[in-house]
Amino acid sequence: MPQMLIGGEQRAAAAELEVLNPATEEVVDTVPAGSAEDVNSAVEAAKRAFPEWSKTDVEKRAALLGAAADLVQENAKELAGLLTAEQGKPFAEAMGEVTHLVHGMHYYAEAATKVRGVHQELPSAFGPAYGMVIRRPLGVAAAITPYNFPLTLLGTKVAPALAMGNTVVAKPAATTPLATLRVAELFAEAGVPDGVVNVVTGRGSEIGDVLVSHPDVRRVAFTGSTEVGRRVVRLAGPDFKRVTLELGGSDPVIVCDDADVEAAVKAVIIGRYWNAGQACLGCKRVYVHDSVYDDFVSQLVERVGRYEPGDGTVKAEKPKLRMGPIHTRQGRDELLEQIEDGGGEVLIAPADSHLGVTTRGTVALSASQPIGSHRPSATHLFRTVAEAFGDGALGVMLTGMGDDGVAGLRALKAARGLVFAQDEATSVLYGMPREAVAQGVVDSVLPLDRMAGSIAAACTGRRPR
Repeated sequence: MPQMLIGGEQRAAAAELEVLNPATEEVVDTVPAGSAEDVNSAVEAAKRAFPEWSKTDVEKRAALLGAAADLVQENAKELAGLLTAEQGKPFAEAMGEVTHLVHGMHYYAEAATKVRGVHQELPSAFGPAYGMVIRRPLGVAAAITPYNFPLTLLGTKVAPALAMGNTVVAKPAATTPLATLRVAELFAEAGVPDGVVNVVTGRGSEIGDVLVSHPDVRRVAFTGSTEVGRRVVRLAGPDFKRVTLELGGSDPVIVCDDADVEAAVKAVIIGRYWNAGQACLGCKRVYVHDSVYDDFVSQLVERVGRYEPGDGTVKAEKPKLRMGPIHTRQGRDELLEQIEDGGGEVLIAPADSHLGVTTRGTVALSASQPIGSHRPSATHLFRTVAEAFGDGALGVMLTGMGDDGVAGLRALKAARGLVFAQDEATSVLYGMPREAVAQGVVDSVLPLDRMAGSIAAACTGRRPR
């Protein structure tokens, strides 16, 4: 059984957690179910290691990080096998994630020697004045990673922290700890000193709060749900800890009448079905102009039909493409519930695999649906379902809805969305209630020919006038 890594030593725990293969629900291995005491020990070890590591010459830190990256590359197949077994993604996708980890580690190793402070003259009424910025490591950093990309997100947290002279306590998701523990062992083999990288395993509900709120943790990097992200902020806020949050998204795709439909379909396929749809950046729904709607949907259905859900360790027979399972049974059940109550027509749904948690690759069609009742627009849900909406739903996005539209628009705004309407007279004609403008639910009221530019401006962070 793999052990936690604390202060350079393997550490067991009184209780254990089973790690399951999502495709078969068979036990792959067990890991320690860490406790608050284990977290405290890991933070103490990182704190002890910090003074020496932070004073280590930056070129040596960079060399050690690069050496660790080389070891990860040498053990790529082993790591990809662990990742497939515990996370479920096909082996080829797991190899890609290991490659991404190696690339990130080398990137930050090279960047370590390029970080500089600033010394510049400042305006002053009292004669010459100068300002100086000196960049120094913070101390102990907590790196909390999710189940969907355990190694990629480990690298984006741990590598820059180590490169800048910080020490780390990593906590992988309870369901995907194996590859992370092996990477930590490779860091040690590369010569990274004891206590610089520590890994505590266990359920976030039991040890997450202890790690985030620990007084000696100066920096928290978290990737996960929006709900837990809010809790991280509440716990870290009183001590003004530096916090980075990568949370859920609700990402639409808009396909206009002049779009390259084939390119749009390919983009949606990658964005929706990579990693079985379990990605914060995955497109959640597609709004398609009526003139290209039929072409888009037919191509999408054809491409989705190539996927064969199943065990990520087994290649699909050509021309089929392997898609891994939804990571947990709970996630699979939630997905099926969404399909059942979504109100759309299911255009393609390959037969369920016999494997325990594997779900169907599905395209759902809905001609028009009020956004207030369409849950994925206001929440972040991982799913292997692509939904295509015609002009009726495009109107929801750009021109409005019926009498109950204000509540729906509020739901979109609550999800940090922007709402655009045509000029007031036309928008009422299209079903946008005047009160939506008066109540501040609509961000912009403007002629239809200016909408495209306004949406582009919104994407660059500027509000339309």
